[in-house]
Amino acid sequence: MENKENQLVTSWDNYPELFSPEKGVEQQLSLVDLIADYLFTGNYYYYTIDIVGQVLSNQHPNILKTHGLTDIPKTLNEIVELVHPDDIGFVIRAEEAAHRHILSVGIQHIQSLKCCYCFRMRVANGTYRLFHHQSISIVVDSKFRMVKSLNIHTDIEHITNVNNHIVTVMGIRGNNEFHQIFINDSKMFSSPVMKLTIRECEILRYIAKGFSSEKIAETLGITTNTCRTHRKNLFRKIGCHSVASLIKKATELGLL
Repeated sequence: MENKENQLVTSWDNYPELFSPEKGVEQQLSLVDLIADYLFTGNYYYYTIDIVGQVLSNQHPNILKTHGLTDIPKTLNEIVELVHPDDIGFVIRAEEAAHRHILSVGIQHIQSLKCCYCFRMRVANGTYRLFHHQSISIVVDSKFRMVKSLNIHTDIEHITNVNNHIVTVMGIRGNNEFHQIFINDSKMFSSPVMKLTIRECEILRYIAKGFSSEKIAETLGITTNTCRTHRKNLFRKIGCHSVASLIKKATELGLL
């Protein structure tokens, strides 16, 4: 039987328009600065993947204690082996769904998009917990094909243990794209997106980071009263009465 890594890489091979066989030209960047806007509430780690050879680099040390590893993983296979066996099929379909949508949007936008979804991973005590996965292209070739990606994994079991089976392709770096795909078994279809405004989406993400209304208002350059109005609308639309329930339900809906 084809191992889990080969299944995933085979799915990448089906999209030569997205994944580059070249090494590309890597720009100097600070991973710490880059991930600052993408962190979620919970224990996290990150790593980068070189598409050619599926070799890992820039591994955050949290990966060791989170999964009870003695050595820093150096290959994609070592990450894939931590995924719950029952979730690997979903991961492959999620990747394919994200790839198709990015191509439909236009590969030239690939560095202003990130894809997110959830799956279970084995942790240090041998059990499986739900993780939120984010993938961002950080190096591309002359045809905008991915050369290297940044991946961020956050343990969200303390928020929810429900996998919503939603893939979200979300704009970053000024891109306002927001598209969700619900995956059920082998079927994929667009999921109705809750009608949040761009400002409400921004405020929701800051709430998840623990920002107060005053701090959010200062960050976004709006008044505190305006921020509080947006917060009230968020609670009403999502149907929650506390920040904890807001974050939990927004996560389950794929809004974060």
